[in-house]
Amino acid sequence: MKTQPIIKNDNLKAIYRAVCRNKAISRARLAKELGLSKPTISLLVDELIRERFLRESSDAGEQNTRTGRRPTYLVPQEGVHLIAVAHWKSEGRWIDFINAGTGKFVEHVMIEDSSGNGCADCSILPELTRRTFDEACSRRSSGKKPKERILGLCIVLEGMLDPERKRFVSTPLGISWEEGEKILLDTENLFRDLCVGIFVDTACTGYGEMITQHLEERDFAYINMGEGIGASLVLHGKMLGGASGAATQLGHICLDPDGPKCRCGGYGCFEALSGEYALYERYREKMPPEFRDALTRLTYADIAAHAELGEQWADEAISEIADNFAKAVRNLITLFCPELIIIGGDVTVLGQRFMDRVEENLNRLDFLFMASKVKTVLGGETDLLVDIGAAGYMTDHYISLADPYRPGLHIG
Repeated sequence: MKTQPIIKNDNLKAIYRAVCRNKAISRARLAKELGLSKPTISLLVDELIRERFLRESSDAGEQNTRTGRRPTYLVPQEGVHLIAVAHWKSEGRWIDFINAGTGKFVEHVMIEDSSGNGCADCSILPELTRRTFDEACSRRSSGKKPKERILGLCIVLEGMLDPERKRFVSTPLGISWEEGEKILLDTENLFRDLCVGIFVDTACTGYGEMITQHLEERDFAYINMGEGIGASLVLHGKMLGGASGAATQLGHICLDPDGPKCRCGGYGCFEALSGEYALYERYREKMPPEFRDALTRLTYADIAAHAELGEQWADEAISEIADNFAKAVRNLITLFCPELIIIGGDVTVLGQRFMDRVEENLNRLDFLFMASKVKTVLGGETDLLVDIGAAGYMTDHYISLADPYRPGLHIG
């Protein structure tokens, strides 16, 4: 049973989300959209204005061209409440500062060790993240009016979280369960003064798509294909497993029991066949020697570029990657039957060739009734969506607008 403080906080968040989504909205329309009484809206809006989450404005875009008295609109307050999003990725580590609610980018700061090599030792990531965060906050407040406040810090990583036992594993970062447990403990000890959320990148990107696209579909899957392969599943409007990445490991569906060994220890996983980390070994013998000998790694972008030049091996690689994607998605459809599948990550550079092949494969499903209900589209720019999704998930699930600076560690 929800208590009055919980109901109040839920309503504050609903108002804040609606204003951020609409960019400008009147109190009357807000009351109608949320099904709350005008007096309740007025009281809660006044509180959000006092706390500088919202402000009033007579400017509502094109609506301000009307003649006569201008109505008053509610708009998000920018440059006051920020959320920091720390990215722990195999290709680099950095912190983005963004505006809470709107997700607008403010600043990008690299996380590096004393040698400037980008932090090769993952065990010191919590310490370096704390130092980078403090230095950035100090610099941002220097010489400015002290108006910016950090609502919280999201740490987004490649891997899988175990919220109950406070552990994570990340094969792209080379972190085992035992090392992940120690890193999470260090993070908790170093950030006791902040609201901190630790999330998986694919879940955040899927949540970012849901926020930015205002998706009407209540059941959808976001599939992230890059160095590894992950998925985020949304059922009845709620993300399965939250932002922990523990509800599904689509990249480790076995597509070929006799296939290559995967980083997870299994054989023939989707990720071992078509994840970016596996591409060089998969296609090295098919590449022209002059190109192969100059590389130690092959990317989706490399394959797309060579396909544009008309090279047969690259066309065949795109077809094979699409075929493997379709095999994995066929399993997903028969288990989950989403209305929409969003394909994101680095694989999107393969473009229409890839999409056409995927559609061709899905249309050959024996159980065509289920496949015909699914729409497949390419997603947006991943890093931006991660920031928006992480901040949105943090605000929606762990930050209380009635008490916005309450510290605590939240996993997934």
